[in-house]
Amino acid sequence: MEKNEVYRKILFDRRYLKKGLIAGVDEAGRGALAGPVVSAVVVFDIERIPEIDVDDSKKLNPLERERLYNIIIEKAIDVSVYPIGPSKIDELNVRRATALSMERAFSLLKVKPVVTLVDGDFKPFLSSITYNIVDGDAKSFVIASASIVAKVVRDRIMARYEKVFPGYSFSKNKGYGTNEHLEAIEELGITPIHRKSFFPVYVKQKSKRERGSYYEEMVCDFLRENGFEVIDRNFYTRFGEIDIVAKKEGFLYFVEVRGSSGVIDPVESLNFRKRKNLKKAISLYLSRVLHFNFPFKTLFISVTFDGGTPRFEILEDFIEN
Repeated sequence: MEKNEVYRKILFDRRYLKKGLIAGVDEAGRGALAGPVVSAVVVFDIERIPEIDVDDSKKLNPLERERLYNIIIEKAIDVSVYPIGPSKIDELNVRRATALSMERAFSLLKVKPVVTLVDGDFKPFLSSITYNIVDGDAKSFVIASASIVAKVVRDRIMARYEKVFPGYSFSKNKGYGTNEHLEAIEELGITPIHRKSFFPVYVKQKSKRERGSYYEEMVCDFLRENGFEVIDRNFYTRFGEIDIVAKKEGFLYFVEVRGSSGVIDPVESLNFRKRKNLKKAISLYLSRVLHFNFPFKTLFISVTFDGGTPRFEILEDFIEN
C-alpha cells in the first residue's frame, strides 16, 4: 500500500481524537456456515500510530495478513480477541452474537481507549466514546488493524478444525458456503461447529419431507411479497402433488418447488415425465376443485443457496396449457 493511503487512514482516525488512546473494532466470520465469529479490538496512541500498511483484511493475501498481524501485535498499545461459537450464534442470532463478541473483547483490554471506532452498524455496549464507521476497514487505520487481527485469528482456528473434521476443507474455505463446502455437507452431513440456524445447514438437519415443506414455506413467502395470493397447497393426485396454487391478476398459478444446496441443479428434476404428470394433476385440480377451466399459468421456482443465502430462480410456463 502507498504511504499516502496509510496517512489517509491515520488522518481519518484523528478526526475523532486528537490526543490519547484510540481503538478499532472489527469482526471476522459473520457470514460463514461453520466456526466462530471472532471480534478483535486494537488500541493505538493516536499521536504515535506507526506507519504500517494496513488495509481491509479481505483485500490482503494470507501471507500479507500474517506479516501485518505480527507487526500490529508488536506495535499496538493493547490487543484483545474474543470468539463466539456456533451454539451461541444459533441461540442469539449472528448479529447479537457479533455484538457480544465485540463487548467481551473490549472488556479484556488491559488499557481502555478514550474513543473506539466500530466497523459497520453494530451497537456494542463499550465503556468509551464509540462511533460506527460504515466500511471502516477501508477508511480507518485502527479498524483495518482490528480487521487483520480478527481474520488471522479466525483463519488459524478454522485450520485447526480441519484436523478435527477432515473432508470439509475448512483451512481453505474457512467455513464459508463455497461449492466445495456445500458438497461436503451433502456428502458428510453437518459437524458440531456448523451453525444450525444457517442455510443450508438448517435444512440439512430435516427429513426429505420436512425439507420440502420448508422450501415451500419460503416460496409462499416469496410469492406473497411479489403480489400473489396463495390459495392452496399440497394437492395430492395419483399423478403426483401440486405444491402451491396461487392467484394473481386474474390467473391461477400452479407452482412446482424444488430446493437444493446449490450443488445440484433443481431444473434437472423437471423431466418430460414429471411435466406430463403435473399437467394431468392440474387438469384434475381444475375439474375437482374449481369445476371449470380457469385460465392458468405454471411456475417452477427453485431455491438454491449463494454462500448460504437463499436465492429464488423462476421458470415460467414450463407446462403448455
